[in-house]
This record gives sequence, structure tokens and C-alpha cells, in this order.
Amino acid sequence: MSAIATESHHPPKPRLALAVGIIGHRPNRLPASGRAAVARDIDHFFTAVTKAVRAAHSKYSSVFTAEQPLLSMVSALAEGSDRLGALASLEKGFFLDVPLPFARDVYAQDFPAGPSRDEFYHLLGRARSVLELPGERSAESRAYETGGLTVLGQSDIVLVVWDGGASAGRGGTTEMIQTAIRTGLPIVLVDANGTHAPKIIWQGLAPASLALEAIKELPSKPLADIENVVDSLVRPPAAAAEKQNLARFLHEKRDRTPVRIEYPLLLQAAGVRSFHRTDRAAPDPDALAAVFAASAPSSARIEQVAVVAEAYGWSDALAVRCAQTFRGAFVMNFMFAAIAVVLAALSLLTPPKWFFVTAEVMCICAVLFNTMVGHRRDWHRRWVQPREVAERLRVALPLWALGTRPVSFPGEEPSWIGWYVRALVRQLGLRSGSLMGDEWTKAKGSLTELLQHQCNYHKRVTVPRMHRLHYRLELAGECFFFTTLGVALLYLLFEAYLGLAGSSLSHDTDELVKHSVAAISAGLPAIATALYGIRLIGDFEGIAHRSERTHQALSKVLKDVESDAPDLIVLRARAREAADTMLGDVASWRPAAESRGLSLP
Repeated sequence: MSAIATESHHPPKPRLALAVGIIGHRPNRLPASGRAAVARDIDHFFTAVTKAVRAAHSKYSSVFTAEQPLLSMVSALAEGSDRLGALASLEKGFFLDVPLPFARDVYAQDFPAGPSRDEFYHLLGRARSVLELPGERSAESRAYETGGLTVLGQSDIVLVVWDGGASAGRGGTTEMIQTAIRTGLPIVLVDANGTHAPKIIWQGLAPASLALEAIKELPSKPLADIENVVDSLVRPPAAAAEKQNLARFLHEKRDRTPVRIEYPLLLQAAGVRSFHRTDRAAPDPDALAAVFAASAPSSARIEQVAVVAEAYGWSDALAVRCAQTFRGAFVMNFMFAAIAVVLAALSLLTPPKWFFVTAEVMCICAVLFNTMVGHRRDWHRRWVQPREVAERLRVALPLWALGTRPVSFPGEEPSWIGWYVRALVRQLGLRSGSLMGDEWTKAKGSLTELLQHQCNYHKRVTVPRMHRLHYRLELAGECFFFTTLGVALLYLLFEAYLGLAGSSLSHDTDELVKHSVAAISAGLPAIATALYGIRLIGDFEGIAHRSERTHQALSKVLKDVESDAPDLIVLRARAREAADTMLGDVASWRPAAESRGLSLP
């Protein structure tokens, strides 16, 4: 895929997008007497959804782009319900996304030659995206199941045309309904017999979070309530803090000023890594976005991936900058506080005393100013939250390449991060292309490459670097304390010797020795304490341990991916396992990081 250059001034807002998937019966379970009513109900559904999405777009215009909402229909284009939904949605201006259980020409054999097969190819020609899944006729039930799961995996609302009967087999309508219920998707039931009005069934309609799986147990609402359902799916978080943090993120600006260098200098001083000139360079969102987009499937359209890549570039660049800035700030605070103590001690040794006191006051003022600016510019939050955005988008791309989405919170998202990422992933839609032959190899390779990169990053960078930094700072602190102890013991022994020998030092020499010992006894422990504070706030040992656990878990997933037989459902499960592991690492890191803010030593 070509590089993406945006040069935007702020992180991108998502375009309001919503996908409707359809599952339902083929003509053999659609009575002729009820087909007109079914078509009418489907038409009413799309009219209601369109109206609801437009209302939501107007209501939440501050967090979405001004572009018209991106409405899409996900249909496998089987005869009967699938095509009724596809035709009705196209008439309402929806885009059509088509996951096929087999290669298109193989799947076309499901339909009799003539008008039905011609209609199939005609609808394919009108589709925005067509994804051919690696189904085989020798295991066609598995193929139909995979196709149905793909429809559900791409959907925000599921339109179901159902007669209330049992499933006709693996991947049948009833089985897919149960899967949709377990997933937490809102379902709009259209009676296949045309005798009952459409209704909405959804766990999200329950007054409390209940694990309901039986269709009859689910709360229901009439179709007229679809506006509330759509609103709950797309609205941003209601909590004031979440709204504020989302607004702050969307108003971030490009910052080309050099990045603070205290933390890279600490790494060099500890012998962990050398200081590079690039440590001062401002992270470039466009360059990071281009790297992200390059990992997308070659068959993906640039405009499909562009906004997600741009959001990744912005969040990653912001997280990198603010992480180094925050770390530099707390390193400076602890070291300047220690230097202030050393200066106070030095003022006892040599004149002019006012010089050292002035320098001490300047160090204290620098710490106060640094802390005040850090709080005002919110470096800590602007590191932690964008880092989670970037990691969530990172794991979404391999799943998208496999024709599915990350698992998201059903209904209203409680956090702005989850809401923002979900909105961007919705905008991606279904990828085009195939998951057979070379395309299968590339999609699997994309996941393998991500896993290898993450394993190498944890094993060769994070774990050894954080272990060395923690150990060497700890060792330096111990050396300072033992040096202080040694100086104090030597002084005591020297004083004892003078007393036993009956001799004494001159007044000036005695004062110099006393003040030197006092300066060392105050200064070195202050530096050791500062190093301990840096270790505590930096949580280097904790990062190393969490990184090691993540490396072990991802290594296992990588080994499984490489040894598994070709199976799309299994590979998707592996991709989700990898995503859960990577996001689990973020989830365990974030509370630890958030509890260690910038404060006075």
C-alpha cells in the first residue's frame, strides 16, 4: 500500500459509521404469502435506521466529522433474506459489503443458472467490498458457518429474518442468532412468515447487565425504538471526565519542538544505551501512520485505512513524546532535589556561602516550576491514554485483515478510548480481496510479523533495558549509602585515634574535616534517595516483569499460529488471543503508570 501523508493539524475525528448485518432463511423457508410483508418490514427497518443515524450525527456533531454517516450492509448474498436486505439497503444509500463463504464462482453454483445467478453477480458488482473466504465444498457446513460468523463480526446491528424454527444445520439462522446474542449484538427480528411486526431483542435493553442467552428471555422493544438503540451504539461516553479527555485528545496539535533529554541521558549514565541525536527529534505522526498503513493487506483501499493509520500515527507520536517528557520531568525533579541538598552541604565547606544558597534556591524553584508545568500540560495523562489508543489500533489491523473486528463493549462505551477506537474500526468496514492462496499466506504473515515484532521488542529491548536500568540504579544507590557509611566510620576511627594519641588538628583543618564529612553524609544519601525515587516512579522492574510475561504468552501464540493447520476460524481465534495478550499488558501497565504521577520529591 502506498504511503499516507496527511499533514493534519489535529488527531482525526472518526466519521460516523454503522454496519447492519443480515442473516436469515433462504426461499425454502420464506413462504410466498409473506414475502411482500417481509420486504416491507425490511424496508421500514432501513428507513428507521437511516433516520436514527442522521439524528445521532446531528446530536454528536462535535465528535464526528461533518461527512455524511457511513452506512453499510453486510450480506453474503444468498437467495432469499440476504438479497432482500442487500437490495433494500442499496435503495437507501447504504454501501454493500459481501463476505463470501467460497470463491465467487464456486459460491455462484449455489444458485440456479439464469436470473438468480445473474442477480448474484450484479450485486457483487455494486458492492463496496467483496471478501472471498477459504471455504471448501468438502466442508461446506463449516464454510457457511464461517461466512455467518464473518457477517456477525462485521456488524453493529443484526437484521434477522426468522420463522422461529430450529436450525437447518451448522451455520444456520437459529445458530447464528444464538451467536449474536452471546456476542451482545442488538438483533432486529423480522418474522419470515410476515405475520408479526418486527421487534428489537437485545441484552442492552435489560435494566441490569444480565447474561441472557435464550431468545425468549431477552427484553424486546418495537422497531420504533431503534433510534435509542442506535444512539446507545454510537454516542460518546457520558461521564464528564471522559468527554473532557476525548475533547483534549481531538484538539492536540503538532509539536515539532525538540523532546526533553533527561531520560535518555539517564539511560546513558546507567550504561543501558547510548544517547542518540534522534532522542531529541519530535516524533512524526505521518511517518508512524505510513508504517502502520504499510502493514495493511495490499488489496485494501488507501482511503479505507487512511483515517485509522492517521489516528495511530497521532496517538503513537503523542504517547512517545509525552512519555519521554514525563520521564524526563520526574528524573529532573529527583536529581535537582538531590543537588539542592548537595549544594546546601557544600555551602558549609567553601565561601562564598551565598553562591551555594542561591544555587540551592534555583534548584528548588526549578523543581517547583517543572512540577507545575507538568500538571498544567498533563504530560502523564497525555502519555498513558494515547498509548492505549495506539495499542488498540495496532491489534485491530491483523484482525481486520482476517475479515473480523476486535471484540468491543456492547452498547455505550464507558471510556473515550474504547469509543474512539470502536468508531474508527467501524469506519474501516469489510476489507476487499481474498483469504485463499497467496492472500491467505499474506494475512497469516501479517499476524506472524506482528507477533515476531512484539516478541523481539519485549525480549531484546524492554526486558533487558528495564532490568539493567533498575539494577544499575539500585547498585548506584547502594554504593552511595555504603560510601557514606564508610566515610562516617573512617571519621569515627580517625577521631578515636586522635583521642588516644592525645593529638589534635588545627582549628581550620578540623572544621574542614567536619564539614566535609557532614557534606558527604548529607549529599550522597540524598542522591541515593533520588535514585530510589526514580526507580519507584519509573517502575522499571515492574515493566520488565510484565514485559517478560507478555513475551512468554506471545511466543506461545506465535508457535501455535505457525503450527496450526489452515483454518480461518482458528486463525481468528489466535489473533484474538494475541490481541487479548497485548491489551492485557496495557491493562496491567496502565494502573501502575497512572498511580505514579509527577509530584514533588
